[in-house]
Amino acid sequence: MFFTSIFTSLICFGFAQQFTNYTTVDGLADNIVNSVTIDNQGNKWFGTRNGLTKFDGLNWISYSKSEGLVDSIVNSIAIDNQNNIWIATCAGVSVFDGINFTNYSTDNGLANNYVWTVLVDNQQNLWFGTFGGGISKFDGIGWTNFTQSNTGLVSDKINSSLIDNYGNLWFGSYLYGAIKYDGSIWTPFHYDLLPFGNVRAIAKDNENNIWFGTFGFGISKYENESTWTEYFFSEGDLSIEKNYINSIITDNQNNIWFGTWGAGILKFDGVNWTNYNSENCDIISNHIYSLTFDNDENLWIGTYNGVSKMQFETKVPNISSEQIIIYPNPTTGILTIESEQLLIKNVIISDITG
Repeated sequence: MFFTSIFTSLICFGFAQQFTNYTTVDGLADNIVNSVTIDNQGNKWFGTRNGLTKFDGLNWISYSKSEGLVDSIVNSIAIDNQNNIWIATCAGVSVFDGINFTNYSTDNGLANNYVWTVLVDNQQNLWFGTFGGGISKFDGIGWTNFTQSNTGLVSDKINSSLIDNYGNLWFGSYLYGAIKYDGSIWTPFHYDLLPFGNVRAIAKDNENNIWFGTFGFGISKYENESTWTEYFFSEGDLSIEKNYINSIITDNQNNIWFGTWGAGILKFDGVNWTNYNSENCDIISNHIYSLTFDNDENLWIGTYNGVSKMQFETKVPNISSEQIIIYPNPTTGILTIESEQLLIKNVIISDITG
């Protein structure tokens, strides 16, 4: 009997991305997709300029005002622990339980009907950032409204929201920076910290650093009150467009992904920046509104021209025998294999006969 066991200490393969694109031809309610969210069953929910669309991987279902949605322009979506879909629109808020829509407006206690962002906190309270009325909190029974007049809000026009690892709520405003709420104290972050006030996106990384995406003035990373890092693009392809950030998300490897308005997607691994745009990949548009990862770490991208699904594949390249260098030969134990495309080092070969 002859048996060979091979152990490698380092294997470098090629990594590739595969894009699948979806539009109204496939079943989207509209090609302008403001928000993408995934529920507990893995269904994808798309908030568009012409209603709400659900995609289960095979079937598409769209909902509009005729089905009970309060308004057709959907700005943001959040999902609570009961799998209810909360929908922020330009004419109020809808919640969808899978069968029926329930709608809320200023008549019910909402601060303003133009609702830009929605999030669910750890106690399952709903927080709505409005464009002109500040922030509304809904606990399932009653409403509490927070404005510049009764709190330390930097602005009543709220663009974005986030809950961090400690339960603090963060809100980005139009033109006047961001604010943190710890449940009792509102802490503003103005121009002295953020390069520009129009904060369109907020996200946290795996170390609970807070990332702010501004519209036109790049990115800021917050570690603590005294430690900020700013990223501004001034050179290279699409440098201007890279500073217009609409969305931010972190993956399991703590890479930070940024959806831009005009430059596609930026990925930052802490050292290097990678740009995915229509010139170097099959993304459906360079104008990005929303990013989210599914359970398989596929990236779903809401854009101005539809939806792209970005899958990551590890490929072993095709290599001819002329491209491979093997040494030493003959060997009695350790073999090294090298090529320009494939690198396998410290291969231990043990021969067992018997």
